[in-house]
Amino acid sequence: METYASRSARVMQQITSLGEISNEGRILTRLFGTKAHAQVNQRVLLWMNELGLETRIDNIGNVRGRLKGKEGSNSVFVMGSHLDSVRNAGKFDGVLGVLLALDLVGSIQHQGIELPFDIEVVGFSDEEGVRFNIAYMGSSVLAGNFQDAWLDKQGIYGKSLSSVLEEMGGEIGLLPSDAIPQHEWLGFLEIHTEQGPILFQQNLPVGIVESIAGQTRINLYINGTRGHAGTTPMGMRRDALATAAEFIHLVENYAMENKDVMVATVGAIHSYPNIANVIPSKVKCSLDIRSRFDDTMDAATAHLERSFYEILQKRGIKGQWELTQRNPSVICDEGLRKHLKHALEKSGLEGLEAMHGGAGHDAVAIAKVAPVAMLFVQCKNGISHHPEEYVTKENIEAAMRVCDLFLEELVGN
Repeated sequence: METYASRSARVMQQITSLGEISNEGRILTRLFGTKAHAQVNQRVLLWMNELGLETRIDNIGNVRGRLKGKEGSNSVFVMGSHLDSVRNAGKFDGVLGVLLALDLVGSIQHQGIELPFDIEVVGFSDEEGVRFNIAYMGSSVLAGNFQDAWLDKQGIYGKSLSSVLEEMGGEIGLLPSDAIPQHEWLGFLEIHTEQGPILFQQNLPVGIVESIAGQTRINLYINGTRGHAGTTPMGMRRDALATAAEFIHLVENYAMENKDVMVATVGAIHSYPNIANVIPSKVKCSLDIRSRFDDTMDAATAHLERSFYEILQKRGIKGQWELTQRNPSVICDEGLRKHLKHALEKSGLEGLEAMHGGAGHDAVAIAKVAPVAMLFVQCKNGISHHPEEYVTKENIEAAMRVCDLFLEELVGN
């Protein structure tokens, strides 16, 4: 039987291998539907095939490998996370959860455990939502809540989602058939780096997630008037970028006033024509609002929308507020959390038992149709979405120990 040291060493090697695949040379950027995305999918598919799983890449680009349970099993427990990244990312985000899930399946096979249900490992295609500002696309397909309106969205590189799917070899009409029927879902476990400092500060390897923040995503369009930077009087300008700047300042102030219950971020901004001596005429920017309290998130969304149009009216500028996605907060399943707590106790390790996740995760989309559980793994200094993101072998081994015992209890029950 393999040791935890050898298992964690293999996972580390795999993480390093995938971290070398990028759209942008020496920095790790792996956006949905790109060449790097396809290369990572094929490598993970190879590792799934080596384990003897039933494998496929579905029509949204999820990599899926299923370990069959005993004959007649009619339910499936899903494990996994995402394989896409933000720009200039760290190599552990998402990938850690996929590779740990594969390791757990390999451990089950080595032990010859007969499963009363199937286990499916999924490398989700697009959790970050960088290219189209739509999060959880891959997991939405698996859960059967993909929205057809997304197909017309234009993303980075100037292509629609439907055209990108066709380039990937996906058949749009078959997307609904890639969903797991709701009656077959037994549950979902996502293992993920914490992406925050709490476990690191307390020197604890893992934590059990109790809740995940709700998230609202919005695209903002501002249409001003192009003009000469030297000859247009200040009082006659209709500056789209200055309008955006005023709104961004307002967003920050509002979020600071309510910092105990929410966060808000304008993370992407595109200005046209983006020339030093020309007054900007068009701006598109993103707005991301999150809270563990849905009423707080919705109140913030309504307030900021009113403020946006008030600024436009004051400046004599037209614009549009486009809600692209709203995902409510999630409470992780009590029964699955109980199994994780028992596993943590049996492991002899220390960990936190009721953590809140401020980041978005594929578990959010899955929670709409199935019980979900999450295990956070300590990351060095709490750093994530950054090249310095790092998880130690020791903490990876701790997650393995807990999840081995979790699956043992799940099978026994």
